[in-house]
Amino acid sequence: MRPSTEVQDLAARIAERHEPAGAPPFILVLGAGCAQAAGVSTPAEIARRTFDELYQRDPSLAAEWLPDRERASDEQVLLAFRDYMGSMSSARRYAMLQRFFASVPVPLFYQDLAVLLKAGYFKGVLTTNIDTLLEQALNGAGLRRGRGYEVATVGSSQGPRGPAASHTDDTILIVKLHGDLGQSQVYVTTEEIEATLKPQQYLLKGELTRDVVVVGYQFESEPLNQWLSQTAGREIWWVSPDDPDPARIGPIDATQRVIRIHGPSAQPDAVFGHLDLMLLRLPAVESMTRPLEQYGDSLEVGSYASGSTGIAAWSDDDVAAEYIRGQLRRCREVLYSLESAVTPGDVNPQLRAQIEYQRRQIAELEDRLRALKVFRPRVVELVEQFAEAAERADLDSDTLGYLRSQVKAIKNEYARDAPNQHVMSAAIGATVVLAERLCPEIASSELVRELLSFAPKSAR
Repeated sequence: MRPSTEVQDLAARIAERHEPAGAPPFILVLGAGCAQAAGVSTPAEIARRTFDELYQRDPSLAAEWLPDRERASDEQVLLAFRDYMGSMSSARRYAMLQRFFASVPVPLFYQDLAVLLKAGYFKGVLTTNIDTLLEQALNGAGLRRGRGYEVATVGSSQGPRGPAASHTDDTILIVKLHGDLGQSQVYVTTEEIEATLKPQQYLLKGELTRDVVVVGYQFESEPLNQWLSQTAGREIWWVSPDDPDPARIGPIDATQRVIRIHGPSAQPDAVFGHLDLMLLRLPAVESMTRPLEQYGDSLEVGSYASGSTGIAAWSDDDVAAEYIRGQLRRCREVLYSLESAVTPGDVNPQLRAQIEYQRRQIAELEDRLRALKVFRPRVVELVEQFAEAAERADLDSDTLGYLRSQVKAIKNEYARDAPNQHVMSAAIGATVVLAERLCPEIASSELVRELLSFAPKSAR
């Protein structure tokens, strides 16, 4: 999917601020929509599941907090849940909530965001989410808490309490408005949020006087709603799949310059990947000014080293291919790092969940890359070249027959509008295995390397 015009405009504004003489970087606000896109249970889901379990374990206690569970609306369940959680100690809340997040893998869009943060495109993040997915993504990008980023939980005695603490110009500051599971601090009631924000107002107001990019925010923090409407004239890019409720965004619209980004490009799992493409990958590719023919058939560079001066000059397939390649490279790097960290007998459920997630993402991205029409003729050409070389080498009839069947399967699938990716990945994978076994006697290393770029990871 090509980034929308609005996302391209946002990328241009972010890039302007990345220049040495540019304005300060945007502050990034992450809302509940990011947690939902990551697969984290929504507050309503957590509340209902908590009361379902409590009714089974202690019906009389559950009835005290939620008397009519069957008829209660989501809003009533949430209010009862907040009251129930408010009666607990911080440690008990942490134990109650942590199980909802323990095995959630870090999604690819947080991995994209971590790279953007590391590159300095955002220097501050305010989030209403209590999970540690962003911190895990930053760790995966080579940063560490205290050495690259800091986390401030409002009202916490830990972490920076103001700009003059360990937060430096080179440090990414993450401010958690509703608590932090990583520090066993969870603030869930409205009163607690307001109480804990007061000591931090000078810090947060200082951050929020700057221009803001808001992603996935659903007006879930009333103090933040108020702050976003203050300091008239701020530039706010509001990124959400649906148009926000006019009654909720009205006070912000009245005082700020709000630029809306809606639709598929505004999904968290799209916008950060597209920003990564626009801000990091395309500039790097377009800096390669050698004529295309000097690259030969190298699919690692492909048709993108043409010296063009913007995404408008690229075809949709060119943009899609570069986007997918960037995502694939990141997924493979993360997977390699995770697999290197596994020790014999390691049963860490979070690590296992992350490894399986990376493998699924790689398989899906490989399918999407192979399905692009721009590559179909080249893949067919490659497998036919290998088959012809095998014919000339006078291989045994069984091997030749098997190879011909794989080439036929590839050609048949590519003749369809929607190739069967199970068949494609198996046929290309089998052909690559044969090519590697017969290289360099039959297949050139260049042919094998290029064909390998379309093979499933299991064949690599």
